[in-house]
Amino acid sequence: MSWQFTLSVSQIVAAGINQGVSTTYSTFAWRFPTGFQLLFPALIFGCIWFIPESPRWLVRHGKDDQARRSIKRVYAHDRDYDPEPEIARIRTVMEAEAESATESSWLSLIRDPVERRKVIYSAGALIAQQINGIQWFYYFGTTFARSIGLTNPFLMTLIVFIIQLCVVGIALVVANRVPRRPLLLTCTLIMMLSIFIVGCMGINADSNYVPSANGKVMFSFIIIEIVAFNFSWGPLGWAIASEMAVGPNRNKIYAISVACFWVINIPSQTGQLLTCADFRMGYGIHSAISILFGKPRPKDRIHLYRDLSHLLGIRLLLRGRSDRAKHGRD
Repeated sequence: MSWQFTLSVSQIVAAGINQGVSTTYSTFAWRFPTGFQLLFPALIFGCIWFIPESPRWLVRHGKDDQARRSIKRVYAHDRDYDPEPEIARIRTVMEAEAESATESSWLSLIRDPVERRKVIYSAGALIAQQINGIQWFYYFGTTFARSIGLTNPFLMTLIVFIIQLCVVGIALVVANRVPRRPLLLTCTLIMMLSIFIVGCMGINADSNYVPSANGKVMFSFIIIEIVAFNFSWGPLGWAIASEMAVGPNRNKIYAISVACFWVINIPSQTGQLLTCADFRMGYGIHSAISILFGKPRPKDRIHLYRDLSHLLGIRLLLRGRSDRAKHGRD
């Protein structure tokens, strides 16, 4: 979910820069926004050489003394801290991972019905997140806002991203406390209705003209769609994909899911919004059916908590009596 929040912050920065250069009619108008994107990768590249290796990496490469010093640096406030238990825990986790890796195989993702189901649900969550065309507005929103008659499309885009940031911030706190299936289903239906209304209002005898009132209503429903997306599919798509990718094939399943995310991202954005309203509606119906009848294994999430508990060396408490009961019986 933090990925979606970070993305929202960066989109506000980008929208602000675009707003700032929107009245500039020299090559600076495109050179600065393009060059600014190189700033953060350059900072990362320049600082990465000074970032110390993790204790886990050091133990894996037989540098136990350096690992001990690294761990002591983390617990510098405790002068009597003994790093040996932590070193032993890291070794235990690495041995368990090595043993689990021997059971991992690409072929099992096809042959094993349980592993196949994990791939479908994990990749399906990220595909559903992108196929709705939400990124279309992020890519072409300013151009679209101008085409429907809004007088300050750059400002409108900036306002949308500010609203999005607020919604994602609320979702970080609230989304995991709301049952996911009702939340995803409700927000999917809202998105379906919003994009349908936008498509209908864009239908006009003169395709080059959209009445001002229609343009304002269309933009309002686009905001509603973005709010619904960023309260559900935006942050939860990644969470669901991660939770479904459990067991010995976790890395393989998640790799396939992320690959599907990017493969579907580009073609899903190339269609025009108004001419593809039926496609967006089809997506909505597909997603709604998937949420209603898709039944991920209840133990998958428990296994994820177990993996995290094992990896972090702590016991994670699950919300709800039923989850705790399942965890105790499993």
